[in-house]
Amino acid sequence: MKTLPKKYVHRRSKQLLWILMIGVSFGIFNPIIGQSDSTQTVTEKRFRKTATGQQEDVQRYWGFDELNIERYLSLPYDGVMDTNLQYYFIQISILVLFFLPWAFMGLGKNKDWIPPLVGIISIFLLFIWVPLGYSTMQKIAVEDAPEQLRIDIQEARASGNRGEALVLSLRQPFVNAYPGIHRVFSSISGNRDSTSYPVMFGLFLLGVFLVAQRMKNSDTNQQIMVQLLGYYGLLWWFFAAGIPWYGLLFLPMLILFSIRGVVGNHKALIPDQRLQKVGVVLILIVACWSFALHGALRFSNYNPQAQSKLPFLMPVVEYQTGSKLEKYAFDRVYLGYQAGIDVLNENEFELIYRVGSFMPFFVEKNDQRVFSDNFLDVFRNLYDSCPDKARLAQSLNTYGYSYLIVNLKLSDVDQTPGKTLTAKFNSFMDFVTDNPKISLVTTDRITQDENGAMQFSMGTEGVTEVSPGSFAVYKILAE
Repeated sequence: MKTLPKKYVHRRSKQLLWILMIGVSFGIFNPIIGQSDSTQTVTEKRFRKTATGQQEDVQRYWGFDELNIERYLSLPYDGVMDTNLQYYFIQISILVLFFLPWAFMGLGKNKDWIPPLVGIISIFLLFIWVPLGYSTMQKIAVEDAPEQLRIDIQEARASGNRGEALVLSLRQPFVNAYPGIHRVFSSISGNRDSTSYPVMFGLFLLGVFLVAQRMKNSDTNQQIMVQLLGYYGLLWWFFAAGIPWYGLLFLPMLILFSIRGVVGNHKALIPDQRLQKVGVVLILIVACWSFALHGALRFSNYNPQAQSKLPFLMPVVEYQTGSKLEKYAFDRVYLGYQAGIDVLNENEFELIYRVGSFMPFFVEKNDQRVFSDNFLDVFRNLYDSCPDKARLAQSLNTYGYSYLIVNLKLSDVDQTPGKTLTAKFNSFMDFVTDNPKISLVTTDRITQDENGAMQFSMGTEGVTEVSPGSFAVYKILAE
């Protein structure tokens, strides 16, 4: 079998990478060039001003930093440090943040200016990541972060927690310096993607160049694989809005790239390989420390006494083994769920208005019958236009809607600074409460009355909530 020359493969791989970069740049910048508010109708503009569902859904992963460019630049840090939301399946922070810059520097042996450049870029990113991460976790503006950090340090010292005070003190130079950087970003960017995207794409090209310089003596197949990995990372950076499971393939590969770059067989900055040996020892220490720390976190959240009281495992096992029927498992795992499904499937022509992502799988013809208003943008406009609860319910029934499905835990995902989703959810619950045109079908919310009797209900007066529940099904009464 004839083998292609290495130079030919290398040249063709470069051409492929350039085609990929041109393609993604066209896909990125074409919407920006063609975007114009003048093509929107008055109704569309009004809805865009009142619709906050996209912000409530996407930005809980993406972050609520003031500027778009800050959200994008902080995504790599937020993704591995669990800044915006907690993910126990992503615990790679130290491995990536510490060893990735080292991996970039290690193969810069023929270009003496590459290690200083990588070092400068890494330090600059820390001056962005650390303050934004701190202000996000504290839910404060970046201008208020220095004062809040000073208070936190004083409180930690006063309580005798020296370790926490030391960690907070290490953040102080970055947090104190960032308000000036934020003002620069505000003056050149604002919330315009027309500024954010070129900056991000420029950083991507810089990364491609550094990887090419770092791996120029590596095998061609390795270069292609790493560059394609970088391209996948670019797609996640631009289009995934920080949702971590879209980058699950990218993140472990990034760890391998970092470790391989530190401990790989190459002539490091010190000719006798002492730096490489130091890298191996550090990686082993940090990996063991990370494993022990995150293992302790997992086990500390496990409560066998509480788990043994949950009627979850055995009904599922009995159903999977065929010893029990589906209804048996439903009734014990999801209290009241099957009763709601049975009512919803009585008439396959009745439409269903669903609030929150819950319960549609077992609804017959759910692709035709179920309208999903996951973040209540449509309902808010309807309720603002028709605040009469009975009349609004009657209007929904006139258009064919007979049932409402509500995710009672919808407001729990609200991470917005203004709690806009919580406000919309409270308005919806006000709509279904004491509405003569709406009656409760079933729920798994459990209350206790003054006599100690337990019941499934959505009542609030004269009862004590025992379990908040997860869903409720309502019937819209016909005239």
